[in-house]
Amino acid sequence: MLAAVPIAMATSSSALSTLRARANGFLNETILRVDYYRIRRKLAFPLPVKALPQIPLTVTGIERYPWSIWLAWELEERVSSLGWLAELDSNDAARRTAESDLEALASWPVYREYADMPSLCLAHCSRLMALAVREWGWLSPATRRRLEDGLRRSVAEAEPFFEKHFGAFAERRAGLDADPQTRNRFHNIPLIEGIGLALAARALGDGRAERFDHVMAEVVAALLAFRRDGYTEGVAYDGYVMDFVGEWLPGLAPGARSALTTHDRFTDLLDETLALGAPGAVAEVAELSDVEPARMPHHLSAHVKLAPWLDDPRLPWLIRNIPDERLSATALARLGRRNDPGGTPAPPAAGPLDARYAAVLRTGWEADDVAVAMAASNSPMGHIHFDNGSLVIGTRGRWVLTDPGYQQYMKTREREFTTGPRAHNAPLVNGCAQTAKETDRPLLATLPGGVLFARANLTRCYPSEAGASLPHRNAWLTPDGIAAVADEFPEPPERLAWHWHFHPEAFAETGTDAFGFHLSGVTPLRVQTTAPAAKARVLRLPGSRGHLTLALECAPSTRIIWWVFQFSPTPPGPISADGGELTAGGRRFSLAETLKSAAG
Repeated sequence: MLAAVPIAMATSSSALSTLRARANGFLNETILRVDYYRIRRKLAFPLPVKALPQIPLTVTGIERYPWSIWLAWELEERVSSLGWLAELDSNDAARRTAESDLEALASWPVYREYADMPSLCLAHCSRLMALAVREWGWLSPATRRRLEDGLRRSVAEAEPFFEKHFGAFAERRAGLDADPQTRNRFHNIPLIEGIGLALAARALGDGRAERFDHVMAEVVAALLAFRRDGYTEGVAYDGYVMDFVGEWLPGLAPGARSALTTHDRFTDLLDETLALGAPGAVAEVAELSDVEPARMPHHLSAHVKLAPWLDDPRLPWLIRNIPDERLSATALARLGRRNDPGGTPAPPAAGPLDARYAAVLRTGWEADDVAVAMAASNSPMGHIHFDNGSLVIGTRGRWVLTDPGYQQYMKTREREFTTGPRAHNAPLVNGCAQTAKETDRPLLATLPGGVLFARANLTRCYPSEAGASLPHRNAWLTPDGIAAVADEFPEPPERLAWHWHFHPEAFAETGTDAFGFHLSGVTPLRVQTTAPAAKARVLRLPGSRGHLTLALECAPSTRIIWWVFQFSPTPPGPISADGGELTAGGRRFSLAETLKSAAG
């Protein structure tokens, strides 16, 4: 475990240095570069951007693609970086460039791409203009007036959607809480737009701001309450929402703010981030469901913004371990200007952890520790895939056994790779992949000798065509980093198939007793199984971004199939199994004894 160290006092020079370098990189740009990585497009837009662009391109399988989202991300980061450089350093070049961009943004006729849909673009534009009006003292009176005009238009655009989605919520909270359809309103897009509206109205001193704040406080409180039942969109999208929440909290009335920050589920995002961070690189969260650590790091900036309201020693530890380059410009500015040093950082405790949509077993957070994360969620939200029981294994800052971890939006072979039947490593049962997210919270336990254990019930996740023999997945992690997996069936199915994906940069070594996967800087991960290993093949599936897949299909003769994963420079000795017992790496694993110990 990492030792606790005192947090830096007053300001973070590294955060401000990173912010300055980023802003200086934007100064001489003449185009805004937008990488639409989910559809493999890269577009350039002349600066300043004077209106929401209309893009005459089609996207396979998507009639109305939300082009404006990725553009808004890039534009907000550019202008925020320049604006903060002007504010912190009185940099004239940054001021002139930011002012040009802001005046162009304030003149946009509309901030919503599609008139009948909630808009993340509108939310980002509102947040950016509100930030400038509220916090940047260098704004000229003329620019401030133009921004206020832009904010008034954004409020007028957003208010009808706010009323449609949330207007009656505060008055009818009890009844709406019980309605399953209500939860569909809590998708990240309308919620983020609602907070953008509240920020815009507050920056204007609009008389409606108090009501917007009140309703959104009720909405966020309901979201937190829903999380008690497993509601989540995964760390990337939970973090996206909380990044906006973190920007909105400071202006909220103290009583309303306290009601949220003391809620028992307010730390869910912190739990997810810490539990799912790779050993030695906590920002590299496990790519279970729709999560991309480098492309969508909103959750990291959210933690910086939420830190003033949370008295949890794990949070300053986390912030000290976030690379500055993963933080947004505003998060860097907040971190750099912070006067309150917070508490003394303390690393999280190792062991079995509940990451809300996953169960995690980990020996610690240092680079040479090992972590095993297993998906386990009943959330109805689309960013959570049908991946219950799927495992990833990490060490040395990487997840070596991994998952596609995102969803390609175009209906292509890549989308099949990311969301299709072979996208995850829970077994295919009689040719069937999971079609439901119906699972109880996994059993978590620490066994004698410090062995960690997790068990997930997957029986309600498969369709009826899979037959009656449906699995529980059991996972162990030993203190020396051996991971064992037992897929347990009431009786052997007619057919089983597994697809284990590995880091996109890994190289495969095949052998008679064990497969090895080599990744630079990491001891090779060796894989063994009690299934007929001769039937296993290393493939690169169509649509893969580089991941190699260890695929195996067989007609099992036993009701328990074992897999063993261990980091070893050389192939390990053979494993042996007798039904519910396995011997591997000099260790004995017994499912019956484990369940008895865990129950006791």
